Amino acid sequence: MSRYYLISLVFLLMVSPLYGDDGLTAFREAMQSFKAGNYSEAMTAFERAEALGMAKPALYYNLGVVYYRLEHWERAIAAFKKTADYPKMAPLAYYNLGLVKRKQNDLVAARDWFERTLETTQDAKLSQLAGRALDNLPKKSAAWNHFLSVGLGYDDNVTLESDASAVASEESDIFYELFGFTQGLLSGSYRDGLLFRGSLFGDIYAEQSDYSLLEGNLGLYKRLPIHSWESEGGIYTTYSTLGGEPYLSSGNLVLDLRREITEGMKIRLRIRFKAFYSLDQESEGLEGQVFNLRGEGIWAVSGTGSRIRSYYQLELNDREDIETETTFTSLSPTRHTLYLDYRKALTPDWQLKTSGSYRRSRYNEENVDSTGLSKTRTDKRLKLAFELSRRHIWNNLQLALEYRYTDNDSNIDSYSYSRNTLMINLMNSF
Repeated sequence: MSRYYLISLVFLLMVSPLYGDDGLTAFREAMQSFKAGNYSEAMTAFERAEALGMAKPALYYNLGVVYYRLEHWERAIAAFKKTADYPKMAPLAYYNLGLVKRKQNDLVAARDWFERTLETTQDAKLSQLAGRALDNLPKKSAAWNHFLSVGLGYDDNVTLESDASAVASEESDIFYELFGFTQGLLSGSYRDGLLFRGSLFGDIYAEQSDYSLLEGNLGLYKRLPIHSWESEGGIYTTYSTLGGEPYLSSGNLVLDLRREITEGMKIRLRIRFKAFYSLDQESEGLEGQVFNLRGEGIWAVSGTGSRIRSYYQLELNDREDIETETTFTSLSPTRHTLYLDYRKALTPDWQLKTSGSYRRSRYNEENVDSTGLSKTRTDKRLKLAFELSRRHIWNNLQLALEYRYTDNDSNIDSYSYSRNTLMINLMNSF
């Protein structure tokens, strides 16, 4: 641990309002014992200062340091979490929590805390320490990363939102959601290496099984630094089923560019080309190409435990569409999406996330119905979401409760709908 920060915290306590002479005397005795290397005596004196009514982040931090030196890991975690309740001290507390988890050989949690330090601090020295700690984690633990999420939810209007031809069922249902992800470093390092990624996503409905969607994803990605940018290019394929039957597959090319602009602010540019292939007759109209361009910004708000993320995305579709002898349905929209989310650490373990997006879709050709009337379809979709999550409920297990609201307004009535979903998720990284 850095002595620079320890001295700074002692100074902060000395110039702040005091909680009585007895508490201050106990704290000073603790510091004298600490400097002399008598950590057991220091622990007793710090605990006495707290019992006498002293409640300061410097006290909790120094208690954490003493517990760390004495290898009382769980008590150190509790002390550093109390320190993190003070927003200005949170990044430093996160860093020390990472040190404790590293000592406990919980390398996944250690990486998580060090990364949270980098996300929230604007202190160059602390950022350097956290970055070095991440680099020094054993390579074997970082070579492969896995994530698994299982959830149970309620949907009051089952809709396949990813399908431009689908309409809302106007039926409610219980659903199960599954997401699994794996990433492996095949060669080099995470800065300039070759990576493998695979994922599986599924929404399985109890009664509205025709809307049950499963999608698998496999790909290879190459990272390469270009001047001040981190770049990643990849090629991947997807395969999906709908209602238990083959649905769509795709081939994809993607290029990601990332750069840190200032301390706590990053930008990202993503370009993706996707070619869809139909696996059944009902989805033939969705065959074709999609081009995506996204510009994204991420801001870590110093000293608050907060993060803001925003992006704009342009999507250009060129699909086969659906044509009969008397009707035509365009499935090729041009879409503009604005997205914003805000994450706030309520405590070291509890986090609140709110997000919202607005998407405007204008289809490239006029729809023609059975009566011969034609109209160019235009949709405006608003999505809002609120998520409360609890980290480390047991080892790396996390719990999240999420509410989503969707309102799609279309100038063709059959595509207009509103939707509410409520879901509880269990997540684990390993």
